[in-house]
Amino acid sequence: VPAVRLPEALRELAGANATGANASTGADASADALGANSTGDPLSSIRDQEEWAYRAAAIVCWGVSVLTLCVACFLRSSVDAAAACMEVACEAIFEMPTLLFAPVIKALVKGALVVALIYGFALLWSLGDAAEFDLPMPKISDESPHITHSATQDLVILFYMLVAFWILAFASALYEFVVAYAVATFYYTPHEEGDDGHYIDEKDVDGCCAALEGLRIGLCCHSGSLALGSAIIAVLHVLQKLIEYAQLKNQEAGENKLVECVLAVCSCCIRCLQDVVGFINRNAYIDIAVNSNGFCSAAKRALQMVLDLGGAMAILNGATYIFAIFGTAFITLACGAGTYFVVGVGPFADPSSMFFVEDPLAAGIVGLLVAFPVALAFMDVFDMASDTLLYCYGIDLRNGKEDHHAPLALRELLERFGDEEHHSSG
Repeated sequence: VPAVRLPEALRELAGANATGANASTGADASADALGANSTGDPLSSIRDQEEWAYRAAAIVCWGVSVLTLCVACFLRSSVDAAAACMEVACEAIFEMPTLLFAPVIKALVKGALVVALIYGFALLWSLGDAAEFDLPMPKISDESPHITHSATQDLVILFYMLVAFWILAFASALYEFVVAYAVATFYYTPHEEGDDGHYIDEKDVDGCCAALEGLRIGLCCHSGSLALGSAIIAVLHVLQKLIEYAQLKNQEAGENKLVECVLAVCSCCIRCLQDVVGFINRNAYIDIAVNSNGFCSAAKRALQMVLDLGGAMAILNGATYIFAIFGTAFITLACGAGTYFVVGVGPFADPSSMFFVEDPLAAGIVGLLVAFPVALAFMDVFDMASDTLLYCYGIDLRNGKEDHHAPLALRELLERFGDEEHHSSG
């Protein structure tokens, strides 16, 4: 019996060894496959990253869409008011389509000024004394090469910053004055007569001539008033930069909590003053364009006008701000989406083409970044136009001539909000 069972035992042992060998081979193969997947093909890892990027972008877009829909539902009345305001502003701008080139000209001029001012600042900064080091150079962690300035040079740099911000603020003030002058020219142009001899709600204005005339008058007659208003903005900008510099130094020194709190309060106050002064300056420039007053008198009349028009002007100004937000978001997202879909077809999607775009998502993001400042600039024209029309109508209301110059859509808009304010107060 043992002699008979010995071959069977040997066969079972051989079978067990073969099974173990197959199991180990399978485990090694699985480990190799897992290692191959973990190290992976570079192209597959890139595809995985792109897939996650697309999913993240889709989630962000859906979130923005839902948020925009909720805001639009909650602020329905403000959106309606904003649409009516922009309709009136569009009538004025479409009568003077050359105003649409104003943001482009402003961007080019301010861009050239920024480049020139940065170049001058670099030259001024290089006047300091460069730290001298003996070879070998010290480690960067200990001390790096730098330029030191004396107290006089620091004051000169500070003064240069003030003048630079002043120049840029003056360019913005002149731009706002030109737009306000052109829109005021449209407002005070008499209505055209129809075939039956009655006036119709149409005006004929040469926008190019009005803008050029506004530029000439702004430079030759009101440059002092514009410079005074822009000087206030420049001083606030410099104070804001000094606070930011102090915050940076405080972080380097160990972040003193008391100093950090004081600087944060000062920064909030400066930003609040910037918003208030910017609002007053805008209305003051409109008054200068309409009544040719000095800056101080224009600012006083602008505040009085805001008080006279009361809640209607506040509601409409807030409505135009909401419209500017929605308009900027829509233009930016539309341009980004358009860029993404365009680079996904035709020669841009053909790997053999010289115009092939490997990552459409990156191109879409660049489209978003480029479209955002452009959208802001163009929406600012509509905002300035609507503010000017409201201010001119307020002047007519004060003088009892609201039916002489105001477009029909503007009269209906303000009458509607005036009635709503009266009912709410009653």
